[in-house]
Amino acid sequence: MHIRTWITGAALLATFSLPVRGETEITPFLGYRFANNVALRSDTTTTTDTLKFSDSSSFGILVNGDIDPYGRQYQLYYSHQDTRASVGQPALFSGISQFDVSIDRLQFGGLYFPGGVSSLGFIAGTLGITRMSPDAAGLETDYQPSISLGGGAKLPLGQHLLLRFDLRGIYTALHTNAAIFCSGGCTARVDSHGFFQMETAVGLGFRF
Repeated sequence: MHIRTWITGAALLATFSLPVRGETEITPFLGYRFANNVALRSDTTTTTDTLKFSDSSSFGILVNGDIDPYGRQYQLYYSHQDTRASVGQPALFSGISQFDVSIDRLQFGGLYFPGGVSSLGFIAGTLGITRMSPDAAGLETDYQPSISLGGGAKLPLGQHLLLRFDLRGIYTALHTNAAIFCSGGCTARVDSHGFFQMETAVGLGFRF
């Protein structure tokens, strides 16, 4: 339900609310996300540890629209990942050493095409929010700001169809010393400013 709502809202926002000056592209994609770790400490003892996210597949949707002058596009980026988190010191999470986590990102930004046309190579940047939702009793959903930078290429397959490749680095900011996933009982505190992920993706785009 959450995924369907996010995708629908993203598509409607991009299609009806943004100042499109040309054509619009909608690109569902499949990807694979390489995870990074989050340094943790206990707020009651001197215990330190690392919260590790597993590498796993991702999927989502990209909505792009041409901006005048040609060679630039706005971009709305939504992605979803189901992964697993593990920690060496279960006491930090009230005795839980492993739990499933869904990571959703909704970001807005733009594309720049050095060649001046909205095909072939591009550079991309977006900014938005990351939602991390653990599937474990006693842990709560966490929302944090995030940014992504990357690039890729679009290969036209016809007048209204394109094949798209993306490689992006995604940084999610975290508040040092703040609790993560804890709604009471656990003692995990963030001991870093954020974590970084890499995502490769391929999608089939529809241009109209």
